[in-house]
This record gives sequence, C-alpha cells and structure tokens, in this order.
Amino acid sequence: MSGRRFLQPILAIATLCALNTAAPAADAAKALPGTYENEYGSVSIVKKVNGFAVEISTAEPTRGLWECDFSGSGTLDKTGALVVVYRPEQQNGTATVTLKITLRGNTLTVSETRTTDIADFCGYRGFVHGDYRRKVKH
Repeated sequence: MSGRRFLQPILAIATLCALNTAAPAADAAKALPGTYENEYGSVSIVKKVNGFAVEISTAEPTRGLWECDFSGSGTLDKTGALVVVYRPEQQNGTATVTLKITLRGNTLTVSETRTTDIADFCGYRGFVHGDYRRKVKH
C-alpha cells in the first residue's frame, strides 16, 4: 500500500473533525448574536463594543416550579466560546456563576458552573444550561 492511499482516510477524518469544532473567536463574533430557544426558555445575545450582552430566561415548563432570569455580559475566549462570569450583588451564600456559551451550527450550548447550588437569578433547582436552537426569523 502506498503512503498516499494510507493518508487519504486520515486526512478525511481530520477534515471532518475540524469542521465539527466550535467556531474560532473571529467567526464567533459574527455568528453568535441572535435569539435561541428550547423547551425551557430562550437566550438572547447582542454584540456590544466591548463584548456581548447575554439575557437568558428559563422556567420549569410543566408546573412552573422555578424560573430563572439571567442578564450579564461577557467576552470571547481564544476558542470562540463566550464566557460570562456572574457575581451576585450580595454575598449571602449565593453562587458566583460562570457560563460558557458555544455555537455549533444552529445549536447554542450553555454550560453553567456554580460555586454553590444556589444562584440568585434562579428559583430553587432552576438552571439556564442546555442546548438551544437558533430562532428562525419569519
């Protein structure tokens, strides 16, 4: 088997992996702004001069047991992920929360890391993390 034939499948796999990675920072700045939704709520991202404004509103969909209303601002890291660090106004046992927001195609993924279980922008057991789909403009 020649070296060329051996490399073709490897190059094809490497190309597919590269296409399936998160958008780099330059592309993310253009791609991220918009509105995204899932069964729990929505995310709105607006480009600002020094980063992005992020608003997330979620609620327990069946009985309304909890709801979350998050508002913050963040910047892109070198991988193209939008990072938002939220610190509560009062340190009364509520969490400092870091959101990492990534975009792949039309799917926005919000990852949530808390220093405690309680965030002051959410009701008991509420959350904003998850996958959201870009809202189609009509």
